[in-house]
Amino acid sequence: RWHFNGDRLKDLDDETQVVFADTGTYVAQFTLRNKSYPIQLFCNVYDTFTFTYDSIVQVLGADTIICNDTSITISTIENFDNYNWSNGSKDSSTTFYDSTEAVNIRVYRNGCTANDYMRLTFKKISYQNTLDTTICQNEQAKIYVHTPHNVKWQDETNEKSLAVKTEGIYHFTVYDDDCQTNDSIQVNYRSVKALPKFGLDTTVCNGDSLLFTINDTSGFKQYIGNRLYAEPSYLLPGEHYVVTYNGCDSLRSNIYVEAIPCHLNFFMPTAFTPSKPDGINDSVAPVFNDVVTDYQFYIFSRNGTRVFSSRDPSEKWTGYLNGKLLPVGSYTYVVKFTFTDAMGNKEEHVKQGNIALIR
Repeated sequence: RWHFNGDRLKDLDDETQVVFADTGTYVAQFTLRNKSYPIQLFCNVYDTFTFTYDSIVQVLGADTIICNDTSITISTIENFDNYNWSNGSKDSSTTFYDSTEAVNIRVYRNGCTANDYMRLTFKKISYQNTLDTTICQNEQAKIYVHTPHNVKWQDETNEKSLAVKTEGIYHFTVYDDDCQTNDSIQVNYRSVKALPKFGLDTTVCNGDSLLFTINDTSGFKQYIGNRLYAEPSYLLPGEHYVVTYNGCDSLRSNIYVEAIPCHLNFFMPTAFTPSKPDGINDSVAPVFNDVVTDYQFYIFSRNGTRVFSSRDPSEKWTGYLNGKLLPVGSYTYVVKFTFTDAMGNKEEHVKQGNIALIR
C-alpha cells in the first residue's frame, strides 16, 4: 500500500514502482506485509524524494534569413549538458556559412535527449549605382541605381533614378520583403574657376621648336589648335592657341613663340676696294647676327703695325691711316667680343684672319 503526502495513492500488492507526471517533492509511506508468515505482519516505512521533470521544448530559434552576409553564428535557446551540431561542432554556439541550407542539432540534459532543426536562407541585395560624380553648376544630371529590388531615396521617392542639380551626398536604400542595404552617391560641382590658364609668350632659338608640356592634366582636356593634347608637343615659332576643357566650360589661351638667335654667326669679308668711290666694298667690319659686348676691332700691317682700332661695332675700316690710303696688300684683323646666349650664358670670342686691300 502506497501513501504520498498523507494521501493514499493506490494499493499495489505486487508492484514496486509508480509513474509520476508532475514534478515536486514527495513523502512516501510504504506498508509492507509478509504474506508467508503465519501471522500477517505489517511494517510502515517512510522516505522523502524529489522528482524533477525536464521539459526540452525548443532548442533552436525559428527559420532564419541572413541578409547581405556570408555567415551566421547560432546559439541554442537554453543551456544543455552536451551538443552535437550538424557541422560537427560540440560547442553551445557555432558558425554556418552561405553554402548551408539547414541546421540540425541534438542536445542532452539530465539524461534527456532532444533534436531540433532550422532552415537558413542567405540573401544578398544586389545593385549597381552611379559612381560619385561631378556636374556643372546650374545644370541637372541623373544618378541611377540599377537593381531588380525596390529603391527608396532620402526624399522618400521610389524611382530608380534621381534628378539632381545641387552638390551633396544622396542616400538611398535598396530593399525587398526580407532584406535591405544602404548606400550613397557623392555629387560635386565642377567650376570654371578651376580651369588652368596657359599662354605665356616664350622664345626659342632660331631653327628650334618649343617643347610644350602641361604639368597637371587631371580632370581637364587640353587641345593645341584642334588636336587633343596627349603628350608633350613641339611648337614651331609663331602664334598658337591652347583650349582647356573641363567638361563644363572651355578657356582659350594664346601662346606666341618667338624665334631668337641663340648661336652667334660671325662674318668678315676677305677683301675690299676703298679706292673706288662707288659705294661698294668701300669699307670693312665684322658682321654679327646678334648683339655683342666688349667689342674690339684691330687691323695690323704686315710688319705688325696697328693701323686701325675701334670699340664701336658700327664703325668700319676705310683703308686710310692719318688721312692717307694705305698700300695695296694683305692686312691682319683681330676681333674680340663677348656674346650672351638666350640662356644667359656669356661666351668670350677672339677671331682673326687676313683681309686684302685692293685698288
